[in-house]
Amino acid sequence: MFSRLIFAVLLIAVAANADLGIEEYNENVMRYYEKKDAKFIDLTIAFYKSDFYKSNATEMDTHLLQFFYGIKTQDQKRFNDFFAAAKNSGDQNLIAVFEYVNKNEKSIAETRLEGDESPEQNDNYWIMFFATGDTKYLDKLFRVAMKYKDEKKFMMKYLTSQSAIWSLASNAKQLKLVKSHLTNAKILDSKLKNYMLKTDPEKIRENTIEFLKKNRENWDMDQQK
Repeated sequence: MFSRLIFAVLLIAVAANADLGIEEYNENVMRYYEKKDAKFIDLTIAFYKSDFYKSNATEMDTHLLQFFYGIKTQDQKRFNDFFAAAKNSGDQNLIAVFEYVNKNEKSIAETRLEGDESPEQNDNYWIMFFATGDTKYLDKLFRVAMKYKDEKKFMMKYLTSQSAIWSLASNAKQLKLVKSHLTNAKILDSKLKNYMLKTDPEKIRENTIEFLKKNRENWDMDQQK
């Protein structure tokens, strides 16, 4: 029910069973905005040869598509260089990801970043942040967290807020930029900010489950009302 933080969390979970440096790849995904390492594409090409990718190709393509779109919005030359390397690799799945981004930039923005608020859209904000380091995507998560933190009627609105809260708390423990931006955020009230900075993410998850159970008779599953 929480934001998956998508392949970041998923890759960690299977790292022990993967045949190719998934932990290293995951670390480079989450911290690409810090290093912006030109060798990231080499890791991606190697990743596409892994058994893990082959078993999860559709999901991985979906999230890497978003990731490379993020890079394209900020650094066209880097995107072009990565695309050229993908072509040279001959990996048709990876080439297709880059081709899709080239042909569907407007659609990606409209459907993944500008639609109705949801845990999935929160995930996309994180992917864009990992790709660019642009804190405006953290601000979007702050606004979602604030907007629905006290929701008691529509379950999906509440879960959307909680996925933002949980993911911010979790990543603030790992990423300096997330922690500093969260600490200095003017968008958030002090109570919510302190909750995210000082509460263990696992405790946030437990609190969310407890709140859902406590209000189970009041939830309306239709988010659009």
